Formats: sequence, C-alpha cells, structure tokens
Amino acid sequence: MKNYSFKFWLITSIIALIVGTSTEYFISHTNINNIETTAFSQRLELQRNELNIVLNDFASKIKTNGLNKFLPEAFKKYSSELNNSGLCIVVYNKNKIVYWSDNSFIVNDWECNDDTLQPISFINNTWVLYDQKTIDSIKIVGFVIIKNEFPVENNYLKNKFNSKFEIESDFDISKIPQQSAFQITDNKGNFLFSLVPVHSQNINELHGWLPLFFYVLALLFLFNGTYKMFKHTKKHLNIILFSTFLSIFVLRLLMMYFNFPHLIYLSSLFNPGDYASSTVFPSLGDLLIDSVLFFIVAYLFYKYFNINNLIKKSNRIIFLVSGVLFNSVLSVVILMISKSLILDSTITFQIYNILDTNYNTLIAFLIFILLIISCSLFLYKIIGILYQWFSFNTLIITYIITELLLFVLLFIFVDNVELYSLLFNVLVFIIFITNSFYFKKINFYFIILIILITTSYLTVFTLHFEQIKSFNTRKVISVGLSTERDLIAETLLDDLQKKISSDLIITELAKKSPDKKYELLQYLRENYFYGFWTKYDIQTTICTSSDNLKIAETGELYGCFEYFENIVKKRSVQIPNTNFYFVENNNGRIGYLGILELKNKTLDSITTRIFIELDSRLLNQVLGYPELLLDKKINDANLEKKYSYAKYRNGKLLTRNGIYDYRININSNNNSNNEFYLKTFDGYEHLYYKPDKNTIIVLSVLATNFYDIIITFSYLLVFLIMLYVVYLICKNTYNILHFNLNLNIRSRILISFISVLILSFFLIGTVTVYYIINKYEKKNYENISEKMQSIIIELNNKVFEQNVFAEQQKDFVTSLLIKFSNVFYSDINLYSKDGTLYATSRPEVFEKGFVGGLMNPEAFYNINYQSKSEIVLEEHIGDLKYLSAYVPYYNSDGKVIAYLNLPFFTQQNALTREISTFATTLINIYLILILIAMLITFFITNGLIRPIILLQRKLREIELGKKNEPIYYKRNDEIGMLVNDYNKMLVELSKSAELLARSERETAWREMAKQIAHEIKNPLTPMKLSVQYLLRSFNDKTPGWELLVEKMTKTLIEQIDTLSVIASEFSSFARLPSPTIERVNIVEKIKSITELYKQSKNVQIVFNNNNFNNIIVNVDKEQLIRVFTNLLKNAIQAIPAEKQGYVKIDTFVKNNKAIVKIEDNGTGISDDVKLKLFIPNFTTKTSGMGLGLAMVKNMVEGMGGNISYETKIGIGTTFIIELPCLV
Repeated sequence: MKNYSFKFWLITSIIALIVGTSTEYFISHTNINNIETTAFSQRLELQRNELNIVLNDFASKIKTNGLNKFLPEAFKKYSSELNNSGLCIVVYNKNKIVYWSDNSFIVNDWECNDDTLQPISFINNTWVLYDQKTIDSIKIVGFVIIKNEFPVENNYLKNKFNSKFEIESDFDISKIPQQSAFQITDNKGNFLFSLVPVHSQNINELHGWLPLFFYVLALLFLFNGTYKMFKHTKKHLNIILFSTFLSIFVLRLLMMYFNFPHLIYLSSLFNPGDYASSTVFPSLGDLLIDSVLFFIVAYLFYKYFNINNLIKKSNRIIFLVSGVLFNSVLSVVILMISKSLILDSTITFQIYNILDTNYNTLIAFLIFILLIISCSLFLYKIIGILYQWFSFNTLIITYIITELLLFVLLFIFVDNVELYSLLFNVLVFIIFITNSFYFKKINFYFIILIILITTSYLTVFTLHFEQIKSFNTRKVISVGLSTERDLIAETLLDDLQKKISSDLIITELAKKSPDKKYELLQYLRENYFYGFWTKYDIQTTICTSSDNLKIAETGELYGCFEYFENIVKKRSVQIPNTNFYFVENNNGRIGYLGILELKNKTLDSITTRIFIELDSRLLNQVLGYPELLLDKKINDANLEKKYSYAKYRNGKLLTRNGIYDYRININSNNNSNNEFYLKTFDGYEHLYYKPDKNTIIVLSVLATNFYDIIITFSYLLVFLIMLYVVYLICKNTYNILHFNLNLNIRSRILISFISVLILSFFLIGTVTVYYIINKYEKKNYENISEKMQSIIIELNNKVFEQNVFAEQQKDFVTSLLIKFSNVFYSDINLYSKDGTLYATSRPEVFEKGFVGGLMNPEAFYNINYQSKSEIVLEEHIGDLKYLSAYVPYYNSDGKVIAYLNLPFFTQQNALTREISTFATTLINIYLILILIAMLITFFITNGLIRPIILLQRKLREIELGKKNEPIYYKRNDEIGMLVNDYNKMLVELSKSAELLARSERETAWREMAKQIAHEIKNPLTPMKLSVQYLLRSFNDKTPGWELLVEKMTKTLIEQIDTLSVIASEFSSFARLPSPTIERVNIVEKIKSITELYKQSKNVQIVFNNNNFNNIIVNVDKEQLIRVFTNLLKNAIQAIPAEKQGYVKIDTFVKNNKAIVKIEDNGTGISDDVKLKLFIPNFTTKTSGMGLGLAMVKNMVEGMGGNISYETKIGIGTTFIIELPCLV
C-alpha cells in the first residue's frame, strides 16, 4: 500500500507534466494570430452593423424633427452611448461640423472620402472604418474606432486596439494587401485592410499561465509523493535522500540549459532588465525557482536526514566543525545572493512607499524569506544532531569562533562585511540551540520570536542596501549631470527642425536688415520656442560668409561662419537628423546651437545662415512639459520625478530643479579631497559631486527616517505573519474543509478580536480615504474655478472690447494664452462658439493628434444648450485621466463669443501623486495601529484566559493521595465562581481520597496478611512433617537415622530460607526508600546490567541503542537499576530450559520520551495471567511472593513514567518502559 501511494503520486505528476508540455506545444505551434484575426473579423462586422443602425436612426430623426431640433438631443443622448460602444458619429451641414460624439480624434477640417470599397482612414493617431448617410446638404458620417497608433508610447499612450475587439496580440494595420498579413474583408468579400503581425507568433504572458498551472501541479504531486515515500521508507533513507537532491539539481540544470518551460521563460518575470546577476541567476524568475527548489531540499534534509548511523564516536568533532562551517558558509552565500538581488536589480525595496512597489518587490521578499527559512532548516537539523553529543557551551563557542573567522576572511578579501548579519546569525543559532536543549519542541512563542528577529534583520538589511544602491545610482546620475543634456529639449528640436526648415516667413525675415532681426527673434519665440522653451534664453545671429562678429568680452573680430564652425568642431555634438548641436559651454548651463542655411536666389555664391543659440536660464521655473507627450525612455530619464538637483560654479548657484530649495551660495572648498561625499540635513540626503575644482553637482533625495523604518518593519512583519498563516492553513487543510479545527479558547478569542479589528480598520480606512479624496477633489474644483476667473480677468484686459475672435487675431491670442499659461501654471484652450479650437497654449497636443480640434461634446452641450456658467468634468487622452474645466467667455456686450478651457493634464500627475502620498501615509498609519491593536489584543486575551489556563493546569495536576494546592483568585466574576467551586471540590476530594486510601490500605494489608499466612503455611507443613518423622525414627531406633537427621536438617534449612526470602520481599515492598533524584544516562546503566547477565547459559542478550548514546533522565539511580534488573531477570526466567534463549534490549528517544524495550522469546503471557500481572501478591513462579513486577510498576510510575507490555503465546513478550527524557 505504501509503495502504491508513491507510485500513484508519481504517475499523477507525470500525467500533469505531459498535459503541461502538450498544452505548451499546442500554444507554441497553434496559429494564435489566425484565431484572433478570425474573431476580429466577426466582431468588426458586428460593429459595422451596429454603426449602420445608428446612422439610420440619426437620418430618420433628422428627417422627422429637423437638424436644429435634433442636435440638442444628439449631444445629450448619444455621445456617451456611442463612446462606450466604440463608435463615433459626426454630422456635417454644408461641409461644416455641427455635431460630434467624440473629440478624441475628429478634426474640423477632415473631409470624408466617398470611397465605399475601402472606407478606412487614419485620423489623428486613430484607425477608423467609416460609413455615411446624406440628406440634402447634411452628411452623417459614422466611424468604427479600430486602433490607436501614437507617435510616442509611454505609460499613458499605448498602441492598442479598441477593447470591443478583444484582441491581445500586436498587429499593424495596412491599407494594401500584404503576403504575410491577414486580410480583413466585409461580408461581401471586399478587401478592407490588412492586419500585419508584428511578431511571427504573438504569444503573450497569459498564454503561459495554463501550462504553468500544470507544471506547478506536477511539482506538487511529485513533492507529495516524495514526502510519502520518505515517510514510509526505513532502509537506505540517506541514499534515497541524496539521490533526490541530485535529481533536483540535474533537473534544474536541464531547465536552464533548454529554457524549459519555454512559455514561462517568455514572461516578464524572466526579464533580465529587472534583475540579472550571473549565468547562475540570470533573472528574477530563475532565482525564484532556485529558491523554491532549495527550500524543498532543505525541508527534506530537515525531516529525513539521519546521521547517527553514519558517524562514529571518534568522528564527532569532525562533524561538529564541518556542520557549523557548512551552515556558516551557507549563510554567507545566501547573504551574497540577497545583496545581489538588491544591488543588481531595478526593483524598489522602499516598501514604505507602498504604492511605488509592484509584484516584483513581493517576489523579491518572498525569495529572501525562502532563503532564510532554508538556511534555518539546515541549521536546526545540524543542531538537532550535535546537541546529543556536545554541551551547550561547546556548540556556542564553536559557532561564534567559526562565524568570526569567516567574517574576518570576508573582511580581508571582500572588504564589505555587515556586522548586523553576523549578529543575526549568532542570535538565531543561540535561539535554536537554547530551544533544542531546554524546550525540545517548536512552539508558538518560538515562531513569533523568530518572525520578529527575521523582520528586524530584513528591515535593516533591505534599507541598508537600498541606500547603497541609491548612492551608486546617484553617483552615475551626478556624473551625467556634469555634462547635462536635456533629452526633452532634444526630442522637441527633432520636431522643430522640420517646421523651421520649411517656414518661408523665417526666410523673409532673415532678408531684412540686421537691425530688424528682432522681428525674427520674436517670431521664433511666438511660433516655436514658447511654453517649454521659456526655460531657455534664445539669441539669433544672421550673417553671410563675409560677415564678421565682434566678441563683446574681448573686442576681437571673428568671421561669423568661422566662429560658429569652431564651436561645432571643438565642443559640440550633433543631435541626430537635425541641424542642432549640443554645446558644452563649461559654464553650468545647457546650451544648443541651431544652424539654418538660406540660399540667395539671385546670387548663388552668397549664402545666408541663421544661428539660433539656446542657453538654459538660471533659477527659472516654468510650466513643465507634460509626460503625456514624452516617449517612455525619455520620461523614465526625467530626474525631476525622483530627485532634486542643483549645479554650483565657484560656489554660486547656476541652476536647480525639483522641489528642494537650494542655497544661493555654497562652500566649494568643503571636503575638497573627495570626489563624492554625502550630507544629510533638512530631511534630505544630499550627494555632492565635484567634477572639477570649480563645479559642484548636488543631487538630493528624501532621507530615510525613523518613520520609514517603522513602516518597513510593519509591512514585513505582516507579510511574514501572513506566510505563517498560509502555512497553518495548508497544514490544517483537511480539518478546515471538514470544519474540525478544534481551536482552544485563547485562539478563538484572539482570532475573533483580530478579525473584528482588521475589518473595523479596513472599513474606517476606506471611508476616510473616500472622504478625503472627495474633499480633495472638491478643493481642486475650487482652485480650478479661481484660476479660471483669474485668466478671464487677464484676458478681458487684452481683448474685452472684441465682439468676435477674428482669424487675424489668432496669433496674438495664442501668444496671450502662452503667457498666461506660464503665469498661472496651467494649459489653456480657447474654442470658438461653434466648438472648434481657436487658440491654445499647448499646440503640440493638437498638432500631434492626441486630441481632436473640437470641444468635449458633453461640455459643449451643457454650456451651449443648457446655458451653464461652468462645468468641470473628467476627460482622458489615452489612459491619462484628468480634470478639465469649461466656461463661456463674454465680450463687453455680455455676449458669448468663445469657450475657455483649462485642461489639467500637465498637473494631473502632481495631483495623483499628492493623493497617492496621502493614501500611502494613511495606509501606513492604519497598519501600525492594527499591529499595535493586535499586540494589545494578544496581551488582553492572555490576561482573560490566564485564570482558565491556571484552572486547566491545576485540574490536570490533581492526584489522589497528595496535597493539591487551591487557586487564589480575587475577582468576583464568572471565573471566580468557577475557582471557588474548584477549591471546594479540592477539600471534598481530599477527604474522600483520605477515606479511600485508608480503606484501600486496610484491604491491601488484609489481603497481604492472608497471602503471607498462606505463604508461611507452605514451608511450615513440610517442616512439621519432617520433625514428626524424625522424632518417630528416633523413638523407633530406625536404622540409619543419623543419615535421616542430616537429610531432614537440609530440608528444614531450605524451608527456613524460603521464609527468610518471603520476609525480605515483604520488607522491600512495604519499605521502599525515599528516592534520590539525579541525572542518569539510561544507555550506560543498561550496558552495565547486560554485562552481568551475558554469562547466563543458553541465553543470548543483545543490546541496541539505535545510535542514541546519551539518553538522560531525572530519576533515582538505584530504583532504575532494580527496575531493569528485575525485568531482565524475568525475561531470562520466562524462557523454557529446553529452548535457546534470546533477549533483545532497545533504547531510543521519541516525542521527548526515553523508550526502553526488553523483548524475550519465552512462552508469552496467557490471557488469565494478564489480568493479575501487576498485582502485588501474584506470581507464576514456584517461589517468591510475586512482588517484583508490582515494585517495578510502582517505581516506574514514581519516576513519572509508564510501563506496558506486548505478548504473543509461544513467541515471547516485550516490556516497554517510557520515561521523561532530558537529552
């Protein structure tokens, strides 16, 4: 049956492995693209049918009600419905847009193509299929939104299909048929467009979950089968164990070499960009697998490794040194791996900013804990072996010396040793060895103590090395800042290059006389270098090859072209695909130089060039460039999100960025010998970098404070407790499923209290966060309204007298909006009364097609048709959601001439971060409160349950015939009533016990007297008969009576000896001496006793200590010798004379009990004898009173032990003695 169990789990594991492999093979070799595109075609046809229904509905209502009456209903009813369905409707009246359901991509000047064979278009980063209905001069155009394709991708802008199509793979869209593409047709077979796979096989992470499930299932089945095999295997256990270890090692090597399972290795968990240390640990996923397998190895080693039958007594010192050294080296290896996991990864371990973490952080901490538990299992097993052979002090001293030597070697050769790691290792060793010597088992308090120590260590360890990683990262950033380049500026220059080169106005302005070049500078500022570029000073120089420049500082003359060409050659780097260059000014300012060449049409030999110089301004703070418009790589490199930094030259501040307020002057001679040095003040940790003697770069980040340490400790403590709870659930799964937990009162009270606490805090926290967020949003609405009114006032001062915004005023109004945008730190849009965009402070948002040139339809409806004075609503661009406010703008006559809009997408991240910071703080505070409440609950519960535990212990200790102590409890509550009843019961029990004992003594002595009388009569009868016979022979003068006298005398002496033995046995039973308790080694005593009886004839005595050389008990030594002597003598006497005798003695320890088995091959014990075996006056022998086994039982029970037996008639009997064991 045992063999069958292992085979069953092995076969089940193989089946799960085959299913997982088959599933992976099917996914890898199935054309998922074909499946997805087929489903896509079907859904597209459904969308087109739905669009056709909507178009017919629009056409019908326009015909019935007329366009003007229908428009308010259309804006009110259809806009949100259409957006949710992935459709869009635009209505044109005389080629002018009068209705739109979506403003995300529709522009005012888009013209519908009448091509009905291939009605697909790419409008403002959006692929759409369109259809149309025409009613006289009214054209109704419907769009099926297919996919967004943005010029940049980041956290908000992602190239993805409309969610209605439920397509996960990555395809490009092409208007022309392609051989490797999937052709999408309509229901008539007409070609619409092609879906071009970006990859040959679009397999994403979700496809790997099903095979992963079966692989994990196979591993669990195999582990369960292995566990059962080890549980029932007795022979060659260590060989099987190490064979299993070798198999796991080989399996892992094969997995890494063949990247098996292949789909799992495609997941982001195995991305070396997150973590990579070496070929052994090439990714976080590999390290996780290694940690799990290492934990399995450690667990099997802990449970089933048995060294006692392998190590001789002479080799114990070697095992002591090698065992301690192995564990010390293992702890160092785990320390190195853990350090690598922090230093060689991009994973954040600052869990006090809980919202900045992700699942990788959770996995990393799980790896830490698995490694620590694995090392602890090895350590505990080694201690469990060593403590039988060596003293407490010997083990402690050996371990400390080994650890110190190892850390000294590390300090010499590695030069980076953490003292707290050494202290942690030694402390854990001391706790483990103390528990092994004095407590013998792992209890609840031991687990809690280890959890607290491990949490403390992980807190210090992770924060320490996270700080080191941060320091190294900041060093690299500081070096980069010393030759700083503005990646955002360079990205924008790439776009500006194309526009400036094709701008004819610039050419015309450049032809004017030099004294008019100010007009060119103004034109460039107003049309190109606005918004983001206000952080730069701009200077333009227009010259030909024959012109000279006079340098203001020196008064020297240089050829204009020559001067700028020298700058380009000696200290510039060209920005790819542009005529702009990054210039190393060596003055702390970021500089760029642009060269625009203009050909003279009349004189081909004369060339005019415009040189545009950009230099970053000092201490300037302007409205930032929105993250929405930046590519992810540039966005990630944006330092201002994480750091504040400043640049000093000759002790004076040149430039600064971020929220920290830097000083104007700095002492540049501070720590002049160090290239990098740290200072902490004002709650920040500042890294100073001196690239040269005149320049200092300061990079600042918030310093880790005591609050952060407490929060980190709290999160880790909760995580470890949750893992322990998961372990308990797994361990008690059967009982949980069968509702048979059998929890004690303390556990039930504790679980109830903590559950109520957590639920209460969760509800309170949820309500608090909801309330604060709502209040915060209301405050934002008020701020937006105030800012809107301020902008209206400023705008009124400039254009209040206008009756309408004319086309020729657009540039002027745009410049005003840009100016107001920088003043009020907000983007501004101005829409005409018909809802089309008139002017904006952020034209690149519209130029790049992130938003269409039309007003939000909901806002347009509420202001234009409902006459609302203000509306604030949530809009989105891609995945970025932001608040947007709209108000009507009135002229001096009180007429609405435009709509003013403030979209807060530039500041939305700042608002989100503020809310996230608040939420993080609140979560952290509630976490600490929950832990404090749990701790208080624990103590309160212990206080409540302590009297009950005391009562339970006292009830357990009640013994008849002994004095039982009453319980002293002062309170007059329910427990007090129970204690009073208990004390009364003790008094009654004492009286009853005394009466019972007296009665039993009288009965026992009465029975004993009868037995003694009977035993005495037995020898007296033959003595009387012998004396009478001797007297008769003497009187009759019988011949040879002298010989008869001698014979009768011997008989009388034998009978007198019998009476003497009876008296001795009775005396021994009646007067057992008071025991003298001391530490006794059972093994040594049994060895000495067996030596005395080994010379017995026809009996072989075998003693087996099962490699338990030291089994220490607290007993009376003399009584123990009498017990074993009596049992061994009985065993020998129970063997018939005609049979070869065999007596086997086994000693071992089980469940902290010393077990001694004395087995013989005698006749066994019959059923009628069993009932009387331990009765004092019973014996099966021809001599003696039968007091031996009674005394043995009395003495064993007096030692706190127990005696029992097993017997089979004709085979033999085994007596089993159990005594409390110390070691």
